[in-house]
Amino acid sequence: MDMLKSKYISISKYMSDLKKLGDMVRKERPHCVVGIKRSGLFPAVFISHALGIPMFINTEVKSIPVKYKRILFVDTTIDTGKTLRGAMSRLLDGDHKIFTAVLYRSQRAPEVDFCIATVNAICTFFYEKGYKDNG
Repeated sequence: MDMLKSKYISISKYMSDLKKLGDMVRKERPHCVVGIKRSGLFPAVFISHALGIPMFINTEVKSIPVKYKRILFVDTTIDTGKTLRGAMSRLLDGDHKIFTAVLYRSQRAPEVDFCIATVNAICTFFYEKGYKDNG
């Protein structure tokens, strides 16, 4: 079995990629953004502020106001897609246009609408090693 390499994502790389992701999703004009609990919260907050739209977390999906029809689901990484699919399944009533966005997806991950990079590594983020930006 192949061992996956580890890819370190610095705060500067993370923020640069997050800005790119926000710019990519802007054209879809989502009405709100849903962050997947834990790693998707910061990207969701960032995109919410950048686009001036409301933000929810995945456990609040059923409480999203009916008027929000264009919904963007955001996470930092995706591997199997199970968490993202589970959150989106609560809105699969045919009345919503759902978009997905992640910073990084593994090569085996399902397709998403917006992604900065496909990686063949386990991403380790600056916040997992304490706050120390090594570039």
